[in-house]
Amino acid sequence: MNEQMERLKERAEWHQEEFGKYQNDDRPYAQGAAQYHLEKAQEAWNDYGRLKAYVETTERWNTDVISLPGRVLK
Repeated sequence: MNEQMERLKERAEWHQEEFGKYQNDDRPYAQGAAQYHLEKAQEAWNDYGRLKAYVETTERWNTDVISLPGRVLK
């Protein structure tokens, strides 16, 4: 779980950095690229939050399976 959380965090942070690069860029494609990276950063942070909540729930209630959109974690 910790490895998955770390990868999600790294992905979210990378997309945020890329968003920052394009955010104030005047090139014709920049706004589209910025929007893409912002959406991907939000998706990664949402997945990170779900996984974190799963870990917390598992620790508290000793459950062992959670479903994320398109994923099943054991």
